[in-house]
Amino acid sequence: DLKLSNLSPASLAISAGARVQNANAFVGFGIGPSDGTAVVDGPDSMWINLGRFVVGNRGLGTVTISNQGRVTSVDGIVGAELGTNDPVFLGRGIGSVTVDGAGSEWANAGTMVVGQAGAGTLDVLAGAVVRTGIGLVGDQAGGVGSIRVDGPGSQWISTGFTGIGFLGAGELTIGNGGAVQAQDVLVYERPDLPTWFINASVSEDGRYLFVYMAKGADSRNRLYVADLGDPKAPNVAAAPVPVVEEDDGEFAVIGNVGSTRYVSTDLGAPRRKVVAISL
Repeated sequence: DLKLSNLSPASLAISAGARVQNANAFVGFGIGPSDGTAVVDGPDSMWINLGRFVVGNRGLGTVTISNQGRVTSVDGIVGAELGTNDPVFLGRGIGSVTVDGAGSEWANAGTMVVGQAGAGTLDVLAGAVVRTGIGLVGDQAGGVGSIRVDGPGSQWISTGFTGIGFLGAGELTIGNGGAVQAQDVLVYERPDLPTWFINASVSEDGRYLFVYMAKGADSRNRLYVADLGDPKAPNVAAAPVPVVEEDDGEFAVIGNVGSTRYVSTDLGAPRRKVVAISL
């Protein structure tokens, strides 16, 4: 295994077509002031990990992949562990990976986790590509993960399940021509209500996501809304917040002006009425 570092700072530079191969790699491995940095830069420069590639295991880890550099791994974790119970070195893994420029790539054959139980950020910029099987952002309780895919040609390609904000907090931002290709993106779930149906729609201006929940064929429903932000770069990980949860009527959003939603309902109105709800 390759470890950068334990109790003292360490760095690694792979450039000018050089190649490094190892079983597992840890950048920011140990407890305490164990900052680790790595740069993979230039055409044909490669870091080949036959197992896990962990950035920010318990310390601070930073990795930059640029100018057509490449990193491969079976599984990748950015911001791994909560840390240690040592009162001096108490902390969590903090990891940051930047993949920058056309031809630059990080390829994971298996699972990539950003913000497992620590804090992790992944930036995919200016035409770079990140490939994963399963992709999780904000995986475990206490984990905080953020992915930004920005710039023409920038891509995160996930061929398996993709979850944003699993048990932790997750954020995905796509902008300026960036793209995400995923088999599945988990936006909202209610495992506590397994017999309920969930439907969703997006406002005409692209700003808001409306989530509807109803039990079986019951016409009464609950209503939630998520603010996606800029329609040209929507925050698909925005958490829906409740608007109506009382199960005492049917509610359907028919339009919005800014943050004011116009909702058709039969609550107290057998022939229906339209109400304005501002959040």
